[in-house]
Amino acid sequence: MIAAISDEHQVVWGIGRTEAEAVSDANKEAAKKSRCIKMGKLRCVPLKKNAPVEFDGASLWPYCELDTANQTTQLDLI
Repeated sequence: MIAAISDEHQVVWGIGRTEAEAVSDANKEAAKKSRCIKMGKLRCVPLKKNAPVEFDGASLWPYCELDTANQTTQLDLI
């Protein structure tokens, strides 16, 4: 699984099987939140195999593989 994360807030905004699914999930999650919450820059990283995918937000942060080659994808979303 892939996570769309915000390093600034150390939170997972969305998850999916692909980067596109993770970003789509992040957009859906942001639409549910208050308009004053902005995702800012997101990047896509793999989740560890033992990640409890029913969790979200800060609860999933420890399960992100932050030191991977996939961390170069950055998306500007507002």
